[in-house]
Amino acid sequence: MLQDLATNLGLPLDQLKAMISLLVSLPLSHCFHYIKNPVHRHIFSLSIGVVLQFFLYDHLAWSLIIFVLGTYLFLRINRPKTGWVVMIGAMVTLSTFHIHRMLTDYGNSSLYITTSIMVLVPKLTMFAWDYSDGAANLDRKLTPEQEKSKLKELPSLLAFSSYCFNFSSSILGPVHPFYVYNEFIQIQGVYKNIPSCAKRVATLLAKTVFFTVLGITLDSKFNVTSLLTKEFAEKNILEQQFYMIFIAMLLRFRFYAGWTIAQANVTLAGLPYDGNDENGQPKWERMITVHTSHELKTTVKERVATWNTAISLWLRNYVYVRIATKENQSKNPKAGFIANIGTFIISAFWHGCYPAYYFSFILWGLCVEVSRIAYRNRKLFSFADNIVFLPVKTFLVLAILGYPQIIFDLLTTDRVIHFFKVTKCSVPIGMLIVLALNFLQVKSKSKKSAGDGETKKNGEVTSSPSSKSNSPKKNN
Repeated sequence: MLQDLATNLGLPLDQLKAMISLLVSLPLSHCFHYIKNPVHRHIFSLSIGVVLQFFLYDHLAWSLIIFVLGTYLFLRINRPKTGWVVMIGAMVTLSTFHIHRMLTDYGNSSLYITTSIMVLVPKLTMFAWDYSDGAANLDRKLTPEQEKSKLKELPSLLAFSSYCFNFSSSILGPVHPFYVYNEFIQIQGVYKNIPSCAKRVATLLAKTVFFTVLGITLDSKFNVTSLLTKEFAEKNILEQQFYMIFIAMLLRFRFYAGWTIAQANVTLAGLPYDGNDENGQPKWERMITVHTSHELKTTVKERVATWNTAISLWLRNYVYVRIATKENQSKNPKAGFIANIGTFIISAFWHGCYPAYYFSFILWGLCVEVSRIAYRNRKLFSFADNIVFLPVKTFLVLAILGYPQIIFDLLTTDRVIHFFKVTKCSVPIGMLIVLALNFLQVKSKSKKSAGDGETKKNGEVTSSPSSKSNSPKKNN
């Protein structure tokens, strides 16, 4: 029956199932407001979540249950090393399914069990690190954020499973630490009095409809494969850049459509509520997938911070910060750079095993480094703050961020190589030139500092005999 309906609607069956799951979750999420007993809330969250996973993935949903139970068993056995071990184990598990998908459905983007595993991996790794941070004999200093989220005791299997399979966020996110979910289930803190979210949800659903309609309308004519055509290859470099920026924007609209309805789900439950602002208006951003204001941002830092926000926070707080610790940074001045590239590589593995993902995330890592170089040399580019130069600045930011986004969506290696040839690697070469110039600048400064130090040292040495000869001699 569903297959017939999908055919009549002109949709793939997997997309229809996902749409039904998200729509069914909307009224069910609102039911949390009427269930007050924490145990009942756990059971409700868990049972609906598991049913929806089986509806989406049939027998493959058993792998999610085994994944969750296996992680919980390990947490009970070995606490001090849970952070990195669960991180590595979760990434290996996810990569195994990514490879299986490549072997069975190469080059396509149909919904697969990896979608739900990609939501589980951040949840499980956040939980593992928070549980490890709560150990009594901890040998490392915690950050304020880690102090807030650490878990002193292992919660029950029911609470852990409910957190993992919570139907409001287990399909497309957003992900969040366990302590936030526990406060929500126990109706503690700001969750004691959750205000009406009708206006917020209406806005989110309106955005869902807008981006869905826009995507369907424009995708047939303007899609990523148009960048592989002879017509695109014949454009000059400036025309190519403008067209790539436009295509990258349409690709983001496709993500907005799914993420805004997912955000509406958790909002109806009340999970993103974070108290009121100074004007007494409710804030709904305790967990958020994406800010659609992302399109208005004009710097790399702002655009990175407002894109897939929940995953960005996971990567920052549970990957980057764990690599670039204060101890590591004191020992190695390049620890920040290593952590930045390492974080983007882990993000690439999280997304999948297509080589295109690694190309794109390495380039995104370089984008961040280039923006940092520009910030450190901001006195040289102070003129860019002038409103006259804002369009040029925005164009450059959109160009360097949009290029890897297109590579990400091309998926297959042959398409990516063709894209590199057609665009003459314009953006990567530009970024490598900036990095090379920065390297030469840093090297020149290091030599100058070393020379000044040697001059000072030689000056001290040559002045020593003189001072000694001028000193009064002792009478024997």
